[in-house]
Amino acid sequence: ARASNSLPTTLPTDLTTSIDGAYSGTIPSELGLLTKVTRLTLSELDSQERLSGPLPSQLGMMLRMSTFGAESQTLTSTLPTQLGCFTALGAGGGSGLWLGNNNFTGRIPTELGLLSEFTEEFELMSNRLTSSNDFCNGIPTEVATLS
Repeated sequence: ARASNSLPTTLPTDLTTSIDGAYSGTIPSELGLLTKVTRLTLSELDSQERLSGPLPSQLGMMLRMSTFGAESQTLTSTLPTQLGCFTALGAGGGSGLWLGNNNFTGRIPTELGLLSEFTEEFELMSNRLTSSNDFCNGIPTEVATLS
């Protein structure tokens, strides 16, 4: 049985506002079908509930996304290269990418350097990217040049 605060797998595909809140379980790949959503924040600082598992690559279909946050969860695996498809990510006040304090491993995808409109916050701290939490030497040039 699915927990009562799990993310639903069916939502109206014309949803154009935001999805905010604290959830547990895994992030369903079906969220990628919500191509008009501009804000997806799946975390609350005081929540005891946590999301787990990988970020679905299908989230990359949400091309209008300007804000994506899922910090302080127990998400695992590598960061999907499809995050570089969020061409509106970080454009505008209060927007950004927040994936800190998870259990991501591997390298930071060079595709994140495609976020040419990125002007706001970008957080990946306290993960297990590259060989340790200190991944300064593992930041791809394409990402390091984002302003």
